[in-house]
Amino acid sequence: MLLRDLLTRRDKLKTYLHALKRSINYFEVVLLDEEMGKELRDLYNEVMDEFKELDNAMKPLEEMEM
Repeated sequence: MLLRDLLTRRDKLKTYLHALKRSINYFEVVLLDEEMGKELRDLYNEVMDEFKELDNAMKPLEEMEM
């Protein structure tokens, strides 16, 4: 059950990162709001750190042969 939770969390983080990337683009390119873009980039970096940590923790499980 724990493995399923980890995989679900990783997928949600990946989706969240994609949405943040689109939001950053929208605020910086369309609305020309650099301040909000910077805040979103900071949030993106925080989420990316969590995603990388979780992804690195999952690598040994993905490489196991069953």
